[in-house]
Amino acid sequence: NDVKRERGWNKVRKRRKKERKEKQESESRRYGVEKVREKRQRDECEKLRMKKMKDKSK
Repeated sequence: NDVKRERGWNKVRKRRKKERKEKQESESRRYGVEKVREKRQRDECEKLRMKKMKDKSK
């Protein structure tokens, strides 16, 4: 039974990974690679900023 469940999960995981990859590729096609890279960097900066704010509030 666990084996079946595990196999199901692997399928789901694989599908999600594929979907994520496709989404990324479609974004890069839409914006061009440079803009996607900039966006990713901005997101990272935003994450770091939020983390710093949280640390300060403690």
